[in-house]
Parts: sequence; structure tokens; C-alpha cells
Amino acid sequence: MICALSGLPIQNPVASPKSGSVFEKKYIEKYVLTSGKDPINDEPLTIGELISLRITPLSQTSSIPGSLNGNGNDSSNPNNNSNSNINNNDNDNNDINIIPPAPATSSIPSLLSTLQNEWDSIVLELFTLRKTVQLLKQQLSMALYRADASVNVAAKALRERDQARREIERLVLSLEVKPEEKTEDKDNIDEEKINTGDGVLQQIQEAKEKLFIEHKSKKVKFPYTANKFRFASVSEANGVFKVKLDASDLLEKHVRFETLNKTISLVHENEVISYSLFDNLFTKWQTSLKDDITKFCINSHGVIAAAYGSTLEFSTGAKFGIKAAEIVAHPELNLFVVFTETEYLITNGQEVLFKKNLTFSTDLAAIHVDGQLIALDDKKQILLFDLVSGEVVGSVPYVEHTISTSSSKTRLNRSVIQIQFAANGYWLFILSDIFDGTIDKDHGIVSVIQVIDLRKIAEVKKFEFDFKVDNFVIDPTSTVLFVNNEDGISSSIYLKKTKTWSAWESVEFAEGMSKGKNVLRLFSNVDDIAKNQNLELVHLDGYNDVCRCLRLEGV
Repeated sequence: MICALSGLPIQNPVASPKSGSVFEKKYIEKYVLTSGKDPINDEPLTIGELISLRITPLSQTSSIPGSLNGNGNDSSNPNNNSNSNINNNDNDNNDINIIPPAPATSSIPSLLSTLQNEWDSIVLELFTLRKTVQLLKQQLSMALYRADASVNVAAKALRERDQARREIERLVLSLEVKPEEKTEDKDNIDEEKINTGDGVLQQIQEAKEKLFIEHKSKKVKFPYTANKFRFASVSEANGVFKVKLDASDLLEKHVRFETLNKTISLVHENEVISYSLFDNLFTKWQTSLKDDITKFCINSHGVIAAAYGSTLEFSTGAKFGIKAAEIVAHPELNLFVVFTETEYLITNGQEVLFKKNLTFSTDLAAIHVDGQLIALDDKKQILLFDLVSGEVVGSVPYVEHTISTSSSKTRLNRSVIQIQFAANGYWLFILSDIFDGTIDKDHGIVSVIQVIDLRKIAEVKKFEFDFKVDNFVIDPTSTVLFVNNEDGISSSIYLKKTKTWSAWESVEFAEGMSKGKNVLRLFSNVDDIAKNQNLELVHLDGYNDVCRCLRLEGV
């Protein structure tokens, strides 16, 4: 038999009436004296309740003829008597020569007894530890399960809270501000009511310092080691915008995605349609503009700005007689920067807070992740504009791109399509279309992407393509660059050790994805990558009205 407590063979067995298990007597008695419980089921147990068991000793079989006696000899063999006599004589001699016992500290039996006691204690302690470890494993497993469930509940609650806040803010603003009271002409805006800008400019400066520290503390490593990727579909929604979209609806300037609230929005005629990938919520803002929206923007607070002709309208209900050439939103504050042909304005969607004259005009701009620097195209070059000082602090020349003919080199016409600051804060990406008017327009467009290092305002990389790029995406770690066109999506990795970009690789499409005039946007922000250790993107198939969330996987 094996002791249920020590796992060793039993010499003196006893049984517990509580669990029915068999133990070595000395082990179970020590355990009961220490804990007062059965070691198997933890029921109360006393030493008096233990039941002793008998093991039939081998010596009881010596009465059988031919069996071995207690000395291991055959009892029926008469020769064994002489051995017995010899042993008796030896015992008599031992009785005569009595040797004094050794001191207790050096006595072998005493040492063996001490070692035995220590071993018994270790056996009991090991059993207790094993039992405790098993209990802790169960408790830890339950705690992890509850923690995971709590995180999911908290995340859902935060999303619902943010959504409720946005809806309440929109409702309050719409109740407080009447469109007819806010409709103004550019010429009759009361100049005296426009703040000198010290307050709002100070807010922008303070927000820049805060965002700079925040972005610096949130540096996240690119979660992949591969150089080639494929898309895996995480979710798919059909019929999200409920309208038939054409190519003009899917232009770069007509589609926005907010990584904070996971909402994709686009312009269709004089409406702004939004779809939330968090809760599958569909919303539509019907503007009062007389024709198709030419410019629109959404800030991080969910306020929408839309413009057509000489009218600038906000989802708050405010409307201004301003001919907006470009609109950008501050990355954190509830502010919009509006560029006209002669000036720029800062507004919160209800009133103009600040304005200043400009010596240039623009219809394409992008704001820095820290919220103070703006890159804009003035049709001659890319200007770097400080929002607080109102001054141009740098410029980037247009990319030089020519083709060689049999007689001479021909300079190509160009058009800037997309400008974007990288999340690392010191890269600026510029996408330009190059067109030679002497060749077929539909097939004569190629694209170039410039990478500008803002620390020295110099071009550090130029990607030249033999096809038209619809838009590009740079991930939040500023490591992988995606380009999207009608034939698919390609990627290039920035290799920090060599400070070079890898060769372009096609990204394998997920099942069900189709090529064509599609829109690609980032779904993950820095916090998402740090939490999930993967990168997700949004792919809008406008012709089929299908919106997919895609997870990037290494190949």
C-alpha cells in the first residue's frame, strides 16, 4: 500500500473514516495534531478516529511445511538447529562484553532518529505546499477570468460613455444655438467680438507641450518581425452607408476615420454619413448646403464641419458666410482651423475665436500630431506653418520629376494629393500625382511619395511608382508604409539598423476582398498596438458598400 500523504510504501497503516484514504500512522498523526483536519477533504479529524489496519506478516506462513522461518531458513531442515545454537552462543559472548553507549550527539541511532523526524516533517510540509499551490492555481485562474471579464465590461462602458457624451454635446449645442441666429456673412462678422487670440493660442501651445510629452512616453515597438504581410478579416459589415458611392465619394479628401471612436465618415452630395465600427451605429448629417460638399472635417469631439461655396456649416448648428478653402481639426482640442484665400481662422464650431491675414492661399493641409505645426500646399511648394505665431517656419520644394524623350527632357505637371505627419513627430509624407499632358490622361498618371525629415527640413527618401497611388497609410509606430491603388495594396518596412526602406511587397488580400477604387485607413492607434500587439486597418469597398476591419499578419 502507498501512503496518500507521503506517496511512500506503508509500514504501519491507518485509515481515515472521513476520506477513506490510507496513511502511514506517524505521518497522519503529525498532520492531524498540526491541522486537526483530514488532509484529503479538509474535514475535522482526531487521532482517536483513525482506524488501524493490519498487514499479515510473512512470518505467519512459517507453520507451513517447507516454508521459511523468521530467520529465512527452512524450519523442517534439521541442519538449521546448529545454526540456532551458534547464534545463541554468540549472544552469550555479547552479554559478557558490555560496551558503554556513545554520547547522544554522536550516536548513530540518535542521528538516524533525528533524520527520520526531519524527513517526516519535510513530507508533511511538501504535502501542505502542494495542496496550497493547487488552491492558489485555482484562485489565480478565477481571478484572471474575472479580471478579463471586468476589462471587457469597462471597455464597453467607456465606449458607451464617450458615445453618450458626444450625443449629449450635440443635443445641447443644437438646443442652445439656432441656425438662423448664427448665419452670418463674412462682411458682417463683428470684429470686436473676435478675441485677440491670446486665450485660444495659449490653449494650443499648452496642448502641444502636453501632447509632445504624451507621445514621447507612448513609444511602442512595431509588433512584427516579417517583411511581407497578409490581411486577415476581423469583421465585415455590408450596406453600411446605404447609398451608391461613386469615385468622387471615395477621394482621399472625402473620407475620414477617427481612430479614437472607430468611426468612418464620408461625404455624399450634401450629406455626411458616419458608421461606427464599435457599435455598428449608422448616422447621417443632412447639411443645409445648396450643393455637394467640397470640404469637410471631423474633430476628436465628434463635431463636423462642411463647406460649399461661401458657406461654412457645423453640426452644432452654426453657419458662417465664409468661403473655406481647407479645414483641419486640432488632434485634441475642440477647435478647427479654417483657411480662406486671404486669412486663416480658429473656431470651436460656434464662434470665430481668432483670425489672421495670410500672404498665401491653400486648399490642402495637414496638422502635426502635437497640434501646432501645419503643412500646407500653396501650389508652389509645401509650407510649414506655425499656428500660434502665424508665420511660415520652413518650406519643402516640389519633387523634381522629369521624363526623357528622344529630343529633350520634359518636366511633368504635378498635383499634391495627400499630406500627412508621421506619429514619430519628425517625418512628413507627401503624395503627388505626376501627369504628362502629352499622353493619355487615364493611363499617364504616376505617383511619387516624398519623406521629409522635419529636424533638418530635407528630403530623406523618395518613392517613385509607375502607377497612380490613391492614398497611403503610415502606421502609429512609423515603421510600415502602405500604398493603396486599384490593383491592390503594397507595403515597405523602415529598417532602423540600416536606416533604409525595404523593397515593396504586395499584401495578400483576405477572403472576400476585391480590388478596385477602395479606401484604406488606420484602425489601430498607439494604445491599441500596445494592448493587442498587432496592427489593424479599415478597408472600405465603396462600390459594394462593404466595410472591413483587417488584422495584419506576417507571412
